[in-house]
Amino acid sequence: MLNAEQHNKESMIAGIDTRLQVPPSSASNEKLQSLGFLSFLEELQTELNQTVVRFAQLTRLDLATLKTQSPTLNNARADNPEFQAFLSAFKQRKANIEQLIAADIPEQAAHQAIIDEILALNAFIEAHYVKPATVQPSAATDHRPLEFFLGMGILFLPIIFAWFTLRKGYSKRVRWVAFIWLVVFLIATLPRPHPPASDNPLDFSPQELTPQVAPKSS
Repeated sequence: MLNAEQHNKESMIAGIDTRLQVPPSSASNEKLQSLGFLSFLEELQTELNQTVVRFAQLTRLDLATLKTQSPTLNNARADNPEFQAFLSAFKQRKANIEQLIAADIPEQAAHQAIIDEILALNAFIEAHYVKPATVQPSAATDHRPLEFFLGMGILFLPIIFAWFTLRKGYSKRVRWVAFIWLVVFLIATLPRPHPPASDNPLDFSPQELTPQVAPKSS
């Protein structure tokens, strides 16, 4: 379980002191005698470390290198505006958390206020160091929609308007439908050739073989 000695142990992440200063438990600060609150502080220390790691990853800082304390690297960090902006925000939030831990306030209130500080620190990272993702158009949204008048043109006069679907942006499905309908339209509307009339004089219809009976005269 967490105690003051463990909690005051130096913890350096990317050259930033992430250790939480936890005062010794006292009768006036009942939450520091709560095992549940001390367990919460252990998780909180891990969360603080993770925020620094995440910042370093987003800004492509080398964690292993930044843990060293050489003057050259310290000067480089001092000249890095991203590092300085995060360091200022981190120190402020960490100081606020330590005040909440030391304050004689109920455990539940301190718990919620500390979580708010962590959320605010993460929001700072999101706002300043997370680049907005480039939205790639999906296959469904990349295609240009079929306009109403073009659709009507394809329906009633596909021989002209079906070719407009070959323009950039129309999906293969729209093109297939337009040209299949064009073929059907041509088959249905083109005139069919009539059979040629016969030149054979012997050709006659069966009615011509029926004897013609002259009407009787009265």
